[in-house]
Order: sequence, then structure tokens, then C-alpha cells
Amino acid sequence: MIHNLQVLRAVAAYMVFLLHFSIYLRPVAPGAASIGLGAAGVDIFFVISGFIMVATTMGRRTGPVDFLLKRIARLVPVYWFVTLVIVALVMVGFRPIGVLEIQPNYVVRSLLFLPFSRGGFVEPIDSVGWTLNYEMFFYVIFAALLVVRSQAWRIAGLVLVLLGLGLSSLGEPAGFYAQFYTRPIVVEFAFGGVLGYAYMRTRDRPMPASGRFLGYGLIAAGALLLVASEVVAQRLAVQIELMPFPRLITWGTSGLLIVAGALVTERCGAVCRSPVLIQQGNASYSIYLVHNLVLHAAFKVAGAIGLGGVAGAAVIFVLAFGTTSILGVWLYRLVESPMNAGLRGVFRAIGARIGTPALAVAPSQPAGR
Repeated sequence: MIHNLQVLRAVAAYMVFLLHFSIYLRPVAPGAASIGLGAAGVDIFFVISGFIMVATTMGRRTGPVDFLLKRIARLVPVYWFVTLVIVALVMVGFRPIGVLEIQPNYVVRSLLFLPFSRGGFVEPIDSVGWTLNYEMFFYVIFAALLVVRSQAWRIAGLVLVLLGLGLSSLGEPAGFYAQFYTRPIVVEFAFGGVLGYAYMRTRDRPMPASGRFLGYGLIAAGALLLVASEVVAQRLAVQIELMPFPRLITWGTSGLLIVAGALVTERCGAVCRSPVLIQQGNASYSIYLVHNLVLHAAFKVAGAIGLGGVAGAAVIFVLAFGTTSILGVWLYRLVESPMNAGLRGVFRAIGARIGTPALAVAPSQPAGR
């Protein structure tokens, strides 16, 4: 486990938490719009994902089927669990996080990671799941490239495919799926993949302790780029989140710099070993999936006790942040981790029964989303 990346996963999850909290803060604090750069947590996640997929497969004989089954075991169970909880809440009369209706095709497409338009937004029942549609798409591409034995050619293929998809959006591709999967944000997986390749190729080379300052500089540069891009965006009255190529150039590059900085600092001995932060990093996927639901519940609680304005926003933040932190860890320990292990066990049993080595190999420890 790379400790600094686990901590960074927690940071990225809470950046997205702040983004969604700003919805409740903006009515009483217009300046809170700047918190919108919390959306860049998604870009950090995508870079980390690209890095992890390359780092965990490089130098190992991993087949496409084996790879995809491991990713399904990692991504699917808790996502389905949270999605079905939201469906159940709607069925008994609640309206969580803007889910005004449930149609059978909404449920099916959400569970199968198929993008669709709902209420004017391209998002599944658990709204943050739109990013998982990209994750699964990336996994399919990466799995197909695993047939390429040369590590260098595999990475080159990954870059060419993802860059080609991102650039093809300039031609305004026809069709809903073509438009969705050719957004430049997919190139961020390639950023992480190249970083993973470079990291694995140089991991046996010693780095002096003073090299940590390079890592700190990379993190600072990434953070500065985030802040500067937000300042410019506010002056121009635009939203980087909604601008495909500016987002890739600014937030994508920032994510690359920050992830690279976290890796360099750890290589040089500057390792964050805080049990609390590592625990939050382990649970970051669960935190990411439930935080919006918790924020909405906290908003309802603040309204029920008659609190509004700044006091109401403060209550929403404290209640939602604390509950998300605890619930995320609980969900990770009691639902996500056991269900992941159980599904991997099912895949191994099936593989052993039908005599398919790709299904029967021992699972690798999940290192990222």
C-alpha cells in the first residue's frame, strides 16, 4: 500500500464533499462558489485510478477476464448496495438528493454502469456514479490492452486510445454514448497510467531524503494551479467543471502534479501514517458514494429544527461531515470489504469448478478505486 495515495484518496473524496456542501452554503455566502473547485477531486481520483491499474499489473501476467472480475468485485457490490438503498427510500416515500421518480430503466442502467439522462443531468440514481461509468469504461479499455505483452507498447496504446477519444470530441461525435465517452476527462486516466509506468520503472532507484522537497513542490504547484484556475474562472464568469478541455488542462494537470508529488514524497521517506487518515482513505469509495445522501439528510434535519442562514449551514456541515466520516468507515468495514471478499470468493469458486485459471487466481489486494 502506498500510504500517501490512500490519504490523497480521502482528500479527494472530501473535496467532492465540499463541492456538494457549497450548494447549501451559497444562499448565505455567495463567495462559497469558489468551493466549486472541489469537483477537481474527481480528476485526482481518475489520475490515481490510472496509476493503480498500471502499477498493480505491471510485471504480472494478468489476463483481461481476471482483471475485469477483480475490478467488478471491487467496484460493484457497495455501489449496488447504496443504489438499491436509495431506490428503497424513494419507494417508501422519501425523495433523497433530488430523485423524484424511479423508473425500471433507471435502476437497470444505474446498476450496469450505463450513462443516461435523468432530470436534465447525465447521472445514475446515485448521482456521483457518473464517474463510475467512466471508471468501468476505462477498465474495459485497459483489460483489452492486457493482451499486449510489452509494457511500453501497452502504455503507448492506452495513451493513444484515450487521447484519441478525448480529441475526437472536437468533431462533435453523433450519438449520446459517443458524446459521453469522448469527453476529454478520459485522458486523465492516461495521465495516471504514464505516471504508474514511470514509477514502476524507477522504483528500485534510490532517492535522497532531500528529494521530498521536489514532492512538496509538485503538490504545491498542483494546488496553486487549482486555485489560480478558479480565480481566473470566476473573473471570466465561467465554470471549469463544465469546460471539457480547460478542465483537462488545468484540473487534470493539477491532479497529475499532486499525485506525482505524493509518490515522490513517500519514496523519499515522507510518509503519512496517520491511522485516522489511512482509515478514511480505505473508506474513501464508500464515503464518496454516500456523502451526498448524508448532506441532504443533514439539510432536512437543519430545516426540521428551524435553523437557517449561516447557523443552518454550519449545522449541515458539522452533522454531514461527522456522519459521512463515520458512516463511510462503517460501510467500508461491514458492507464494502466483506462483499468484495465474498464476490472474489465466488469468482474463484466458479473458476475452480470450470477449470478456468483466469477465474481461479488469488485476488490482489485492492489499492485504489
